[in-house]
Amino acid sequence: MQKENTNNSKDNGLVATWSDTKNDSSDEYVDECTHVMAFAALTDKVIVESASDSEDSFDDEVPKKLTLQEAYDKLCTEFIKFEKTSHLCRKELNEVKTEKADLLVKIDETTRLVETLVVENTSLEEKVKNLEGFVTKCFLIFNVDEVKNFAANNLLLVGD
Repeated sequence: MQKENTNNSKDNGLVATWSDTKNDSSDEYVDECTHVMAFAALTDKVIVESASDSEDSFDDEVPKKLTLQEAYDKLCTEFIKFEKTSHLCRKELNEVKTEKADLLVKIDETTRLVETLVVENTSLEEKVKNLEGFVTKCFLIFNVDEVKNFAANNLLLVGD
């Protein structure tokens, strides 16, 4: 792997390439984004070669490759589990967003209903105050029996 300097004057970044040869033609640099899956593996098994083991070097390579393959397989398995979990979390997040939008609509409707009820309640309170004032005046002018008869006879008119 080789590091190349980019021609970007604002920052001096490095680009990693897969070739072992130096390529000075930076005009061919394509700034594209691709999705690449990369894994890093650490193994607990360490293989040490000594000079006396040179004839057994092939035997040492096989366990090393198997160990790396096992680590790679484990990483792939974990990646698949994380991808499934990520998919489920995104699905649940979308459901929660939908539920939130529905609740916001309900809150808006409820707020408008409360405002309407407050206006209606204020109007009714004003009507009650007017009727109480009317009844008080009636008590002062007429005797109690006349007021009760008048109220009983005109109860339907009071509701309007």
